Amino acid sequence: MQLINNFIDQLSDQNSAQDDSISHAANEALSQILDEMIDLSGEIEGAIVSSADGIALAERLPTGLDKHRFAAMSSALLALSDSLGQEGQKGQTQNVLLESENGKVFLMHAGAALLLTVFTNSDSKLGGCLAYARQATEQIAAVVECDL
Repeated sequence: MQLINNFIDQLSDQNSAQDDSISHAANEALSQILDEMIDLSGEIEGAIVSSADGIALAERLPTGLDKHRFAAMSSALLALSDSLGQEGQKGQTQNVLLESENGKVFLMHAGAALLLTVFTNSDSKLGGCLAYARQATEQIAAVVECDL
């Protein structure tokens, strides 16, 4: 476990020092998508859009959460899940769901090179939150395709 924590710390430190890889306009558009998803759902407490290599691009996280650390962890977890799906001959991951006593965290691809991590409260209805998140991933992919 310590080895994984050290890896995440190293990756988040490296990524926090990198420049933004998208334009200011794209960052604003991504932030607006996150705001809308959170406002409409009523159960989503926060979210982050990050690159496949763990760079935070836009976030609306609850106070106290480190965007660089969560981007790095999300990237690692989704990459591992994709590898598990490939090895098990199940294909690419649709989403990863973590359920805990205080809420849920789920991750999903947002286009070819980005991912969305969503934090919900403990009483959230998974189907509704996933629907809002899937809609957001389509919008995120469209914004970034135009920006790159």
